[in-house]
Amino acid sequence: MAISYQLGFQRLATLASLISKQRQPVSIDNLSWAGNRWIATAILSLDAKGYSYYLFDLTASTTTKLGDFHFQQKHGDRLVTKDSVHTTAHDGMQLNALVLRPKGVDGPVPMVVEVHGGPTHHVEWEYNHFRQFLVNRGYAVLALNFRGSDGLGKAYQAAGFGEYGRKMQDGLVDATNWAIDQGIADPNSQAIMGSSYGGYAAAMALVHDPALFRAAIIEHAMLDVVYQSQYPHHS
Repeated sequence: MAISYQLGFQRLATLASLISKQRQPVSIDNLSWAGNRWIATAILSLDAKGYSYYLFDLTASTTTKLGDFHFQQKHGDRLVTKDSVHTTAHDGMQLNALVLRPKGVDGPVPMVVEVHGGPTHHVEWEYNHFRQFLVNRGYAVLALNFRGSDGLGKAYQAAGFGEYGRKMQDGLVDATNWAIDQGIADPNSQAIMGSSYGGYAAAMALVHDPALFRAAIIEHAMLDVVYQSQYPHHS
Protein backbone atom coordinates (compact mmCIF):
# COMPACT_ATOMS: atom_id res chain seq x y z
CA MET A 1 0.00 0.00 0.00
CA ALA A 2 2.85 2.40 0.83
CA ILE A 3 4.45 1.71 -2.56
CA SER A 4 1.11 2.37 -4.30
CA TYR A 5 0.72 5.73 -2.55
CA GLN A 6 4.32 6.64 -3.36
CA LEU A 7 3.79 5.90 -7.07
CA GLY A 8 0.55 7.89 -7.01
CA PHE A 9 2.25 10.95 -5.56
CA GLN A 10 5.12 10.56 -8.02
CA ARG A 11 2.72 10.52 -10.96
CA LEU A 12 0.90 13.60 -9.68
CA ALA A 13 4.16 15.44 -9.05
CA THR A 14 5.35 14.69 -12.59
CA LEU A 15 2.03 15.81 -14.05
CA ALA A 16 2.05 19.02 -11.98
CA SER A 17 5.57 19.76 -13.20
CA LEU A 18 4.58 19.30 -16.86
CA ILE A 19 1.47 21.45 -16.53
CA SER A 20 3.40 24.17 -14.73
CA LYS A 21 5.52 24.61 -17.88
CA GLN A 22 2.46 25.92 -19.73
CA ARG A 23 1.58 29.60 -19.79
CA GLN A 24 0.27 30.80 -16.46
CA PRO A 25 -2.27 30.75 -15.08
CA VAL A 26 -3.71 27.43 -16.22
CA SER A 27 -7.13 26.01 -15.37
CA ILE A 28 -7.62 22.22 -15.54
CA ASP A 29 -11.11 21.53 -16.84
CA ASN A 30 -10.85 17.73 -17.11
CA LEU A 31 -8.23 15.09 -16.33
CA SER A 32 -8.22 11.42 -17.31
CA TRP A 33 -5.79 8.59 -16.77
CA ALA A 34 -5.14 5.97 -19.47
CA GLY A 35 -3.40 2.63 -19.81
CA ASN A 36 -1.17 1.84 -16.87
CA ARG A 37 -1.96 5.30 -15.44
CA TRP A 38 1.39 6.71 -16.50
CA ILE A 39 -0.42 8.37 -19.40
CA ALA A 40 -2.78 11.26 -18.70
CA THR A 41 -4.92 13.49 -20.88
CA ALA A 42 -6.12 16.90 -19.76
CA ILE A 43 -8.20 19.78 -21.04
CA LEU A 44 -6.49 23.02 -20.08
CA SER A 45 -7.72 26.58 -20.28
CA LEU A 46 -4.77 28.81 -21.12
CA ASP A 47 -5.27 32.56 -20.79
CA ALA A 48 -9.00 31.81 -20.29
CA LYS A 49 -9.49 32.08 -24.07
CA GLY A 50 -10.64 28.55 -24.76
CA TYR A 51 -9.62 24.96 -24.19
CA SER A 52 -6.67 22.95 -25.47
CA TYR A 53 -6.28 19.19 -25.31
CA TYR A 54 -3.03 17.66 -24.08
CA LEU A 55 -1.50 14.23 -23.60
CA PHE A 56 1.10 13.78 -20.86
CA ASP A 57 3.54 10.86 -20.86
CA LEU A 58 4.61 10.72 -17.24
CA THR A 59 7.31 8.10 -17.88
CA ALA A 60 9.08 10.14 -20.54
CA SER A 61 8.05 13.47 -18.96
CA THR A 62 6.76 14.75 -22.29
CA THR A 63 3.78 16.87 -23.31
CA THR A 64 1.91 16.56 -26.60
CA LYS A 65 -0.71 19.07 -27.66
CA LEU A 66 -3.58 17.27 -29.38
CA GLY A 67 -5.69 20.23 -30.47
CA ASP A 68 -7.67 23.34 -29.57
CA PHE A 69 -11.34 23.99 -28.91
CA HIS A 70 -12.83 24.75 -32.34
CA PHE A 71 -14.39 28.04 -31.18
CA GLN A 72 -10.97 29.28 -30.11
CA GLN A 73 -9.52 28.36 -33.51
CA LYS A 74 -12.30 30.18 -35.38
CA HIS A 75 -12.77 33.26 -33.17
CA GLY A 76 -9.59 33.46 -31.11
CA ASP A 77 -8.83 37.00 -32.24
CA ARG A 78 -12.11 38.19 -30.70
CA LEU A 79 -11.63 36.54 -27.30
CA VAL A 80 -10.26 38.40 -24.30
CA THR A 81 -8.36 37.22 -21.28
CA LYS A 82 -9.56 37.99 -17.80
CA ASP A 83 -7.93 39.67 -14.83
CA SER A 84 -8.03 38.31 -11.32
CA VAL A 85 -8.51 41.28 -9.00
CA HIS A 86 -9.05 42.00 -5.33
CA THR A 87 -11.29 44.65 -3.91
CA THR A 88 -12.14 45.62 -0.36
CA ALA A 89 -15.62 45.48 1.16
CA HIS A 90 -16.61 48.45 3.30
CA ASP A 91 -15.99 46.38 6.45
CA GLY A 92 -12.40 45.70 5.34
CA MET A 93 -12.76 42.14 4.00
CA GLN A 94 -10.78 41.41 0.86
CA LEU A 95 -12.93 40.05 -1.96
CA ASN A 96 -11.76 38.11 -5.00
CA ALA A 97 -13.19 38.75 -8.46
CA LEU A 98 -12.65 38.26 -12.18
CA VAL A 99 -12.91 41.16 -14.64
CA LEU A 100 -13.29 41.02 -18.42
CA ARG A 101 -13.27 44.13 -20.60
CA PRO A 102 -14.09 44.65 -24.28
CA LYS A 103 -11.18 44.82 -26.68
CA GLY A 104 -9.98 48.22 -27.78
CA VAL A 105 -11.96 50.14 -25.15
CA ASP A 106 -10.13 52.06 -22.44
CA GLY A 107 -12.94 54.01 -20.84
CA PRO A 108 -15.97 52.92 -18.82
CA VAL A 109 -18.59 50.74 -20.49
CA PRO A 110 -21.88 49.13 -19.43
CA MET A 111 -21.16 46.30 -17.02
CA VAL A 112 -22.83 43.05 -16.02
CA VAL A 113 -22.19 41.78 -12.49
CA GLU A 114 -22.27 37.98 -12.35
CA VAL A 115 -23.36 36.34 -9.08
CA HIS A 116 -22.74 32.61 -8.82
CA GLY A 117 -25.19 30.19 -7.23
CA GLY A 118 -24.78 28.03 -4.18
CA PRO A 119 -23.86 30.25 -2.48
CA THR A 120 -21.13 27.74 -1.57
CA HIS A 121 -19.66 27.74 -5.05
CA HIS A 122 -17.13 29.99 -6.77
CA VAL A 123 -16.12 31.48 -10.11
CA GLU A 124 -12.90 30.10 -11.55
CA TRP A 125 -10.20 31.53 -13.76
CA GLU A 126 -11.19 29.63 -16.90
CA TYR A 127 -12.83 30.00 -20.28
CA ASN A 128 -16.50 30.97 -20.04
CA HIS A 129 -18.52 31.23 -23.22
CA PHE A 130 -21.27 33.54 -21.94
CA ARG A 131 -18.80 36.01 -20.44
CA GLN A 132 -16.99 36.16 -23.77
CA PHE A 133 -20.34 36.67 -25.51
CA LEU A 134 -21.13 39.68 -23.31
CA VAL A 135 -17.69 41.22 -23.72
CA ASN A 136 -17.90 40.78 -27.49
CA ARG A 137 -21.12 42.83 -27.36
CA GLY A 138 -19.39 45.68 -25.55
CA TYR A 139 -20.10 44.87 -21.90
CA ALA A 140 -17.57 44.54 -19.11
CA VAL A 141 -18.14 41.57 -16.80
CA LEU A 142 -17.44 41.45 -13.07
CA ALA A 143 -17.72 37.95 -11.59
CA LEU A 144 -17.34 38.14 -7.83
CA ASN A 145 -16.38 35.53 -5.28
CA PHE A 146 -18.36 37.22 -2.53
CA ARG A 147 -18.03 36.20 1.13
CA GLY A 148 -19.61 32.78 1.53
CA SER A 149 -17.97 31.44 -1.65
CA ASP A 150 -16.06 28.18 -1.30
CA GLY A 151 -12.65 27.32 -2.72
CA LEU A 152 -10.94 30.21 -0.93
CA GLY A 153 -10.62 28.76 2.55
CA LYS A 154 -12.96 28.03 5.45
CA ALA A 155 -12.79 31.56 6.87
CA TYR A 156 -13.85 33.06 3.53
CA GLN A 157 -16.82 30.72 3.33
CA ALA A 158 -17.76 31.11 7.01
CA ALA A 159 -17.82 34.91 6.60
CA GLY A 160 -21.07 34.45 4.69
CA PHE A 161 -22.92 32.51 7.37
CA GLY A 162 -26.13 34.35 8.24
CA GLU A 163 -25.35 37.14 5.76
CA TYR A 164 -27.95 36.54 3.04
CA GLY A 165 -29.10 39.98 1.92
CA ARG A 166 -26.67 41.60 4.32
CA LYS A 167 -22.87 41.59 4.04
CA MET A 168 -22.98 39.17 1.11
CA GLN A 169 -25.18 41.65 -0.72
CA ASP A 170 -23.11 44.62 0.43
CA GLY A 171 -20.03 43.04 -1.12
CA LEU A 172 -21.68 43.05 -4.54
CA VAL A 173 -22.37 46.76 -4.17
CA ASP A 174 -18.84 47.44 -2.93
CA ALA A 175 -17.30 45.54 -5.87
CA THR A 176 -19.53 47.34 -8.37
CA ASN A 177 -18.59 50.74 -6.95
CA TRP A 178 -14.94 49.70 -7.11
CA ALA A 179 -15.34 48.95 -10.83
CA ILE A 180 -16.91 52.36 -11.33
CA ASP A 181 -14.09 54.08 -9.42
CA GLN A 182 -11.53 52.19 -11.53
CA GLY A 183 -13.06 53.52 -14.73
CA ILE A 184 -14.15 50.04 -15.82
CA ALA A 185 -17.91 50.48 -15.51
CA ASP A 186 -20.31 53.17 -16.64
CA PRO A 187 -22.02 54.32 -13.41
CA ASN A 188 -25.34 54.68 -15.23
CA SER A 189 -25.35 51.28 -16.97
CA GLN A 190 -25.11 48.46 -14.45
CA ALA A 191 -26.88 45.12 -14.74
CA ILE A 192 -26.69 42.11 -12.44
CA MET A 193 -27.42 38.47 -13.19
CA GLY A 194 -27.50 35.10 -11.48
CA SER A 195 -29.37 31.86 -10.90
CA SER A 196 -30.35 30.07 -7.69
CA TYR A 197 -28.66 32.12 -4.93
CA GLY A 198 -27.35 34.41 -7.68
CA GLY A 199 -30.95 35.02 -8.74
CA TYR A 200 -31.84 35.91 -5.16
CA ALA A 201 -28.97 38.40 -5.02
CA ALA A 202 -29.91 39.88 -8.41
CA ALA A 203 -33.53 40.37 -7.29
CA MET A 204 -32.37 41.83 -3.99
CA ALA A 205 -30.13 44.27 -5.85
CA LEU A 206 -33.12 45.80 -7.62
CA VAL A 207 -34.92 46.21 -4.30
CA HIS A 208 -32.02 47.59 -2.25
CA ASP A 209 -29.98 49.44 -4.87
CA PRO A 210 -32.22 50.39 -7.82
CA ALA A 211 -30.17 53.52 -8.47
CA LEU A 212 -27.04 51.41 -8.99
CA PHE A 213 -28.43 48.40 -10.84
CA ARG A 214 -30.68 49.34 -13.75
CA ALA A 215 -31.52 45.78 -14.88
CA ALA A 216 -31.34 42.20 -13.68
CA ILE A 217 -31.34 38.73 -15.22
CA ILE A 218 -32.93 36.41 -12.64
CA GLU A 219 -32.95 32.66 -13.29
CA HIS A 220 -34.80 30.06 -11.16
CA ALA A 221 -34.05 32.18 -8.14
CA MET A 222 -34.19 31.20 -4.49
CA LEU A 223 -36.55 34.02 -3.56
CA ASP A 224 -38.18 32.50 -0.46
CA VAL A 225 -35.05 31.60 1.47
CA VAL A 226 -36.76 30.09 4.53
CA TYR A 227 -39.17 27.90 2.57
CA GLN A 228 -36.76 26.82 -0.16
CA SER A 229 -34.02 25.99 2.34
CA GLN A 230 -36.44 23.55 3.99
CA TYR A 231 -37.81 22.17 0.72
CA PRO A 232 -34.98 22.44 -1.81
CA HIS A 233 -36.75 20.27 -4.40
CA HIS A 234 -39.16 23.18 -4.92
CA SER A 235 -36.35 25.67 -5.60
